[in-house]
Amino acid sequence: MLVRAQNRLLATFIVLQLACGDLVRNLIGWGPWGALSGITLLWALFALRRSGASWHWLPAPLLAFVGVAAATLIVTPHPLATLLGVSLLLVHVMLAVLLATLPLDALLDVLHRCLQGLLIASLAFEIVVALFVQGPVYPVWLEHSSGLPMIPWSTGGIFWGHRIQGITGNPNLTAMIALLALIVAIGRQRAGLDRRLWWLWTALPVVVLALTRSMTVLAAAVVVLLSFWLVYTWRRRPRGAFRPAVMISAALLAVLVAWAVGNWDRVVEALGREASMEDRFQIWAGALEWWQGSPLLGRGWMGYWMPWVEPYDRLGLQDGIVYLQAHSVWVDVLMQAGILGVLAWAWLLASTIRGAARDLAEAPRGAGPIAAVPLMILIAEAVQGIAESRPLIELGIVLLVVFAVRQQRARVELGRLQTMAFPLPLHPGE
Repeated sequence: MLVRAQNRLLATFIVLQLACGDLVRNLIGWGPWGALSGITLLWALFALRRSGASWHWLPAPLLAFVGVAAATLIVTPHPLATLLGVSLLLVHVMLAVLLATLPLDALLDVLHRCLQGLLIASLAFEIVVALFVQGPVYPVWLEHSSGLPMIPWSTGGIFWGHRIQGITGNPNLTAMIALLALIVAIGRQRAGLDRRLWWLWTALPVVVLALTRSMTVLAAAVVVLLSFWLVYTWRRRPRGAFRPAVMISAALLAVLVAWAVGNWDRVVEALGREASMEDRFQIWAGALEWWQGSPLLGRGWMGYWMPWVEPYDRLGLQDGIVYLQAHSVWVDVLMQAGILGVLAWAWLLASTIRGAARDLAEAPRGAGPIAAVPLMILIAEAVQGIAESRPLIELGIVLLVVFAVRQQRARVELGRLQTMAFPLPLHPGE
């Protein structure tokens, strides 16, 4: 299926803005970023009207999750912020529906170009800062006169063993972009789409993963690579080989976890992190304490915390720096949308992963590598969500919804074809 150039251009613009929102905010601040997002929304609305998309493409788990998020308006102590959060969630769903109109190979091509481009730009940015600035660079729009600690956009220490933060200004975000790029690159290489430069598109994300040293994303990368091996064994090896492969993978994962726990100090030292998880535990404790005031529906859907809303302006305060997430999807959803929100999110995530696995099982032999990519992306987001809240916003939530919508769209179109079919008479005259 041919995809018009303007559709690819819009999809590229959407993916870039979702993947590097921190970059735009570091450059121009929240206000202009909001205006740019508004322009993207208007463009997407115009394209969506002409795309032939249908509300029937929205699966029940997604509707349940959005419904619970909207219902938190009943109990929230900050209705305007919750209304804005729910509106942003609806915008993300709309953008996902628009992206879901693309064929899978076209969508993955857009992801490939955008993510690899961001990795190249991240390395170039870090090298330029190290060579010419030779010190930390801070977001352009921040006020230095406040006296509060600030997280630098880049430390300028790529040649001195410092963790790089990339052009996004966030090492964990840059690392996740690298992992997604690696997943897409492996799928494309196995499908024979990148015959000449496949080694570059595979090596570049690995280098960035090593330089960002994100513990959560590295753990997700290990799970994804084991999952790729299991999928390969499942589809390409004799049936009797799959069960031993599962047992070997489980044993290998258990050994790695046990080794990491037993050598925790050395692991975190190698990653340039602190051995204590006290800061994260404190954020979780604060979020759970705030949730206890409204267990069923939570404190109001917000997605990424809004720093001008109390108590989010201090809930994640650590060493003078305000973190705007609970550092766990599950804690964040519980706090914002309560027990009902957690159940709806679990339904959405589990059903989408199950649907991706079913699509892979039903894919023709030659289409298997491309069909495996959505499943691997969903597995990566599921692991990341244990200790990060990024899957709830921007590219994370949009990719989840894209794959959920694509699965529901396929079911709707199959049902339509079955409705159009009619039985032929078994005997003349019947």
